[in-house]
Amino acid sequence: MNNKTILILLFLTLGLSGACGEYYASHHRVTPKAFDVLFLVVSTVLVYRWYYVDAANRAYRRTALLGGAVIILPLLAIPYYLFRSRPSGQKLRALLGFLGLVALSIVTIVLGGLPFAVADVASSR
Repeated sequence: MNNKTILILLFLTLGLSGACGEYYASHHRVTPKAFDVLFLVVSTVLVYRWYYVDAANRAYRRTALLGGAVIILPLLAIPYYLFRSRPSGQKLRALLGFLGLVALSIVTIVLGGLPFAVADVASSR
Protein backbone atom coordinates (compact mmCIF):
# COMPACT_ATOMS: atom_id res chain seq x y z
CA MET A 1 0.00 0.00 0.00
CA ASN A 2 1.46 3.35 -0.99
CA ASN A 3 1.10 6.70 0.79
CA LYS A 4 -1.47 8.06 -1.65
CA THR A 5 -3.77 5.08 -0.98
CA ILE A 6 -3.25 5.45 2.77
CA LEU A 7 -4.21 9.14 2.66
CA ILE A 8 -7.30 8.37 0.58
CA LEU A 9 -8.38 5.75 3.13
CA LEU A 10 -7.70 8.22 5.95
CA PHE A 11 -9.88 10.90 4.37
CA LEU A 12 -12.64 8.38 3.66
CA THR A 13 -12.48 7.38 7.33
CA LEU A 14 -12.65 11.01 8.44
CA GLY A 15 -15.63 11.70 6.18
CA LEU A 16 -17.42 8.62 7.48
CA SER A 17 -16.66 9.68 11.05
CA GLY A 18 -18.23 13.09 10.40
CA ALA A 19 -21.24 11.47 8.77
CA CYS A 20 -21.82 9.07 11.67
CA GLY A 21 -21.42 11.80 14.26
CA GLU A 22 -23.82 14.16 12.53
CA TYR A 23 -26.31 11.36 11.80
CA TYR A 24 -26.62 10.64 15.51
CA ALA A 25 -26.66 14.36 16.36
CA SER A 26 -29.49 14.93 13.88
CA HIS A 27 -31.49 12.27 15.74
CA HIS A 28 -30.61 13.93 19.08
CA ARG A 29 -28.60 10.92 20.18
CA VAL A 30 -25.02 10.48 21.30
CA THR A 31 -22.69 8.69 18.90
CA PRO A 32 -22.02 5.20 20.28
CA LYS A 33 -18.59 4.95 21.90
CA ALA A 34 -17.84 1.91 19.72
CA PHE A 35 -17.97 4.16 16.62
CA ASP A 36 -15.69 6.73 18.24
CA VAL A 37 -13.20 4.04 19.24
CA LEU A 38 -13.37 2.39 15.80
CA PHE A 39 -12.68 5.65 13.96
CA LEU A 40 -9.89 6.54 16.37
CA VAL A 41 -8.18 3.16 15.96
CA VAL A 42 -8.54 3.10 12.16
CA SER A 43 -7.27 6.67 11.74
CA THR A 44 -4.36 6.05 14.13
CA VAL A 45 -3.35 2.91 12.24
CA LEU A 46 -3.54 4.76 8.93
CA VAL A 47 -1.44 7.70 10.19
CA TYR A 48 1.16 5.31 11.59
CA ARG A 49 1.16 3.29 8.38
CA TRP A 50 1.74 6.49 6.38
CA TYR A 51 4.71 7.34 8.62
CA TYR A 52 6.09 3.80 8.33
CA VAL A 53 5.85 3.71 4.51
CA ASP A 54 7.17 7.26 4.11
CA ALA A 55 10.15 6.58 6.37
CA ALA A 56 10.92 3.36 4.48
CA ASN A 57 10.71 5.19 1.13
CA ARG A 58 13.15 7.83 2.39
CA ALA A 59 15.44 5.32 4.15
CA TYR A 60 14.85 7.26 7.37
CA ARG A 61 15.79 5.35 10.50
CA ARG A 62 12.66 5.04 12.62
CA THR A 63 12.96 4.97 16.40
CA ALA A 64 10.59 3.46 18.94
CA LEU A 65 10.21 6.84 20.60
CA LEU A 66 9.19 8.60 17.39
CA GLY A 67 6.90 5.69 16.43
CA GLY A 68 5.17 5.94 19.81
CA ALA A 69 4.89 9.70 19.44
CA VAL A 70 3.28 9.28 16.01
CA ILE A 71 0.63 7.12 17.67
CA ILE A 72 0.10 9.21 20.82
CA LEU A 73 0.81 12.79 19.62
CA PRO A 74 0.62 12.80 15.83
CA LEU A 75 0.03 16.56 15.56
CA LEU A 76 3.46 17.11 17.13
CA ALA A 77 5.34 14.02 15.96
CA ILE A 78 4.51 14.19 12.25
CA PRO A 79 5.83 17.77 11.81
CA TYR A 80 8.96 16.75 13.73
CA TYR A 81 9.38 13.72 11.48
CA LEU A 82 8.80 15.79 8.34
CA PHE A 83 11.36 18.37 9.45
CA ARG A 84 13.95 15.70 10.24
CA SER A 85 13.36 13.50 7.19
CA ARG A 86 13.26 16.12 4.43
CA PRO A 87 16.28 17.68 2.74
CA SER A 88 17.01 21.35 3.46
CA GLY A 89 15.03 22.80 0.57
CA GLN A 90 11.91 20.71 1.24
CA LYS A 91 11.35 21.14 4.99
CA LEU A 92 9.07 24.18 4.82
CA ARG A 93 7.09 22.75 1.92
CA ALA A 94 6.53 19.50 3.84
CA LEU A 95 5.39 21.37 6.96
CA LEU A 96 3.02 23.58 4.97
CA GLY A 97 1.67 20.48 3.23
CA PHE A 98 1.03 18.92 6.63
CA LEU A 99 -0.84 22.01 7.82
CA GLY A 100 -2.90 21.88 4.64
CA LEU A 101 -3.76 18.24 5.26
CA VAL A 102 -4.81 19.02 8.84
CA ALA A 103 -7.10 21.77 7.56
CA LEU A 104 -8.44 19.46 4.85
CA SER A 105 -9.08 16.81 7.53
CA ILE A 106 -11.31 19.20 9.44
CA VAL A 107 -13.14 20.19 6.25
CA THR A 108 -13.61 16.50 5.37
CA ILE A 109 -15.19 15.73 8.75
CA VAL A 110 -17.53 18.72 8.41
CA LEU A 111 -18.46 17.83 4.82
CA GLY A 112 -19.08 14.22 5.84
CA GLY A 113 -21.71 15.37 8.31
CA LEU A 114 -23.16 18.14 6.17
CA PRO A 115 -25.96 16.11 4.50
CA PHE A 116 -27.32 15.10 7.89
CA ALA A 117 -27.03 18.62 9.29
CA VAL A 118 -28.90 20.04 6.30
CA ALA A 119 -31.58 17.36 6.56
CA ASP A 120 -31.97 18.08 10.28
CA VAL A 121 -32.38 21.82 9.67
CA ALA A 122 -34.85 21.18 6.84
CA SER A 123 -36.95 18.79 8.94
CA SER A 124 -37.16 21.24 11.85
CA ARG A 125 -38.84 23.90 9.71
